[in-house]
Amino acid sequence: MSSTDCSENDVPDERTCFRLCNEFAELTQTDSACGHFFLQNCSWDLSVAVSYFLDKNHAQFVDDSSPAGTPKRFSLLSWNIDGLDPHSVKSRASAVADIILELVCALDLIGRASFGCCRTMPTAVFLQEVVEENLLVLREKLSSDYEELSRETPCNYFTKTFLHRNSAYCEATQVVPFEESRMGRDMMVAQVTLFGEVQCCLVNAHLESGRQYSEVRKKQLSTAFSLMHAADSSVNIFFGGDLNLRDHEIQTVPEGIVDLWRANGSPAGEKYTWDSTKNDNIASKGVAGKSYRPRCRFDRIYMKHSTPRLMTPTEFKLVGKRVIRSSLCYPSDHFGILCCFQLL
Repeated sequence: MSSTDCSENDVPDERTCFRLCNEFAELTQTDSACGHFFLQNCSWDLSVAVSYFLDKNHAQFVDDSSPAGTPKRFSLLSWNIDGLDPHSVKSRASAVADIILELVCALDLIGRASFGCCRTMPTAVFLQEVVEENLLVLREKLSSDYEELSRETPCNYFTKTFLHRNSAYCEATQVVPFEESRMGRDMMVAQVTLFGEVQCCLVNAHLESGRQYSEVRKKQLSTAFSLMHAADSSVNIFFGGDLNLRDHEIQTVPEGIVDLWRANGSPAGEKYTWDSTKNDNIASKGVAGKSYRPRCRFDRIYMKHSTPRLMTPTEFKLVGKRVIRSSLCYPSDHFGILCCFQLL
């Protein structure tokens, strides 16, 4: 890597740079000057910079073989990988798989003095707009580490859920179609056990697209929230995906359900998952132009905690924010969202 990898357009504002440098220093136990060096060479992507630092310095980081007493972690990635765009489908899918396999999460050891980082593949992965062409690539690259949950695919694009083989076991799955959908949209529901002890229900969904289908989308959202409320109180429930929501469509969240972006402090830099000011894939479709640069928080993850609570959120961030050099595009027109948790 060299500093030429990062253009002026990639450099965030001064306040954000300062925050990222300090976070890098905390995670790597270095200093902000070191953080600035690595961040500017990694397009100011904290995750990539920390990973690069670890590779260069053979740094120690927390993993699942850590000494007894180190908390277990759960992480969930959701990403619309834009399989309906025929441009560079295979290279984009390959980039998605690489990102999944190389993710770095911050780890706040609650109740302890230490704060660190861990290279850990997501425990569960929600993908939307999967097609047969990109699924072949994903299978080839992920199959040794991930179990692909099977499902019927009545539409030419669909949702797919993957579970990390060492951390999660799937008890049962069900595909729940949205009755009024004109786009073949549905929820893929999986009953999962984490680390042999924590019960979770994972709901991977793709809600109706477009402003004209706002009412249909709100009904689909209500259906999902009803499913969450109906679940047993001993189960942690995660519902997420490309929900295509506009903020005005959901003013409040039902009691007992939390928006994980908000639960992690509503970080401004991690808000917009579909952002034409940062992602050129959107402009290439003719959706945005010089005078119209929309950005939306289409992708979201909601959670209903078990009783008693068995985990707490520690991090929320966007992934897939770097251009693929070989194809000069982003992995998707959406950024992925990664949520990390510490088991209590």
